[in-house]
Amino acid sequence: MKHFPVVAAVIVLATLLYAISCISLTRPYKEIFNYQIAYDPPETKGLPYKNVVVRVAAFSVAPPFDKQKIMYSTGPNLLAVYEYHTWVTNPGDMLSDLLIRDMIVSDFYEAVVDPRSSMVPQYELEGVIEQIYEKTDGEIWWSVLKLRGLFFAYDGGKHVLFQRVYLKEVQTAGRELTDIVAAMGEAAQAISVELQPDVNAAVAKYESEKILAGRKE
Repeated sequence: MKHFPVVAAVIVLATLLYAISCISLTRPYKEIFNYQIAYDPPETKGLPYKNVVVRVAAFSVAPPFDKQKIMYSTGPNLLAVYEYHTWVTNPGDMLSDLLIRDMIVSDFYEAVVDPRSSMVPQYELEGVIEQIYEKTDGEIWWSVLKLRGLFFAYDGGKHVLFQRVYLKEVQTAGRELTDIVAAMGEAAQAISVELQPDVNAAVAKYESEKILAGRKE
């Protein structure tokens, strides 16, 4: 019995596998870099409400910017992505987690929780990231972050207390991706500095109104 065709086929297959492995080893490798939005918790002023639980929902991202890859713009209505530079996770999740941390550090409330918590909140903050990208203006680069926040109270239903837009544009220190990410952290911190007092003032106003309503009854 002749086995030459089988042997030949095995030799051909082995040669192909070797060639493929050589191609894989010599092919240029593009490393993907993951970035995290980060900043130190800012100091804020406000009134303590230790009977209040605030829930911060996971922020969503507007469709044009709902991408893991870091985006940039070089002109009006022009958006592109850095192919090998991405956010480590969804920007909406990062921003809401940072705000939860900031509000916990402020120590104004009994608890500040995310949607996974079993605690029943009296207030909730929702948010939509409307813009998150790097903007080029000639030789100057900016990190742009725009958040629309919706804050409401649970009291026999949802009572909207405010809806506001927070827009921050921070010039980058250089033209590296690390500079863009650092400036984005500064923008997120600046939004937290404005948003936290708005939340605290809304809680103060609503709690006072409840006390007055109770006295009238």
